[in-house]
Amino acid sequence: MHQNVARIHRGGDAINQESQSMRNSLFAIWIGIGFDALKLGMDANSVIGLRLAKIATGGVAGTEEARLMVAEKMQAAAQLQTAFLTGRLGITPVAVAQTTLRYCSKMVVANQRRLRIG
Repeated sequence: MHQNVARIHRGGDAINQESQSMRNSLFAIWIGIGFDALKLGMDANSVIGLRLAKIATGGVAGTEEARLMVAEKMQAAAQLQTAFLTGRLGITPVAVAQTTLRYCSKMVVANQRRLRIG
């Protein structure tokens, strides 16, 4: 009887170690998501600066940039909401966060390139 209890206890330790490993892995994933969000924030900040400079110059180019900025925000919001509601962003919080960050990062990087060139 004592040996069976010892086996059950050892089995429980293996489950606890596996559970701890999963928690550590999930923590690492969320840390990565946090760094991706930080990078997105820094990139978005540069786009804000570039856009403000262009808008501040006024004229047709400034007006067009302001119009484009609002249109892009509305389009992105609609696309992300639709993707979320249809499950295309993923079914887990991690997948939704990662997919959303990838989508937003692509938009921000494209705007950085466009604004730096023109």
